[in-house]
Amino acid sequence: MEKYKNAFNPPEMLCAPMIGKTFPQGNWLPVWAHCMDTAGVMGYLLREWAAETVQERLSRNISRKEVGRLGTFLALVHDVGKLTPLFQGKIAWQLPRAAQRIEALGIALARPGEFPDPGCSPP
Repeated sequence: MEKYKNAFNPPEMLCAPMIGKTFPQGNWLPVWAHCMDTAGVMGYLLREWAAETVQERLSRNISRKEVGRLGTFLALVHDVGKLTPLFQGKIAWQLPRAAQRIEALGIALARPGEFPDPGCSPP
């Protein structure tokens, strides 16, 4: 992911405090870091791990380079929905300091009791 190093400065982005992945120990990764990690893994898998037959099938209509770019892009944006106050509200209250940082930006997080069905997003 070295080539993205100077493309933007994630800590200065609005999404910097947004939670992307949590861990049982109470640690967490911001969305941008989780998405960059996922994109890096996908790039590696497509280049180094996918069987030749899989690579051939994926590159029937576009070049292997384009398959790699598309796969990496899709992995990068796969969790864009995590940037919504609704999703952040579902997880941020487990991490009070993170919730405070998000709300300090003026983003109103949904409270846990506001979800009629915890397994689904409201309409």
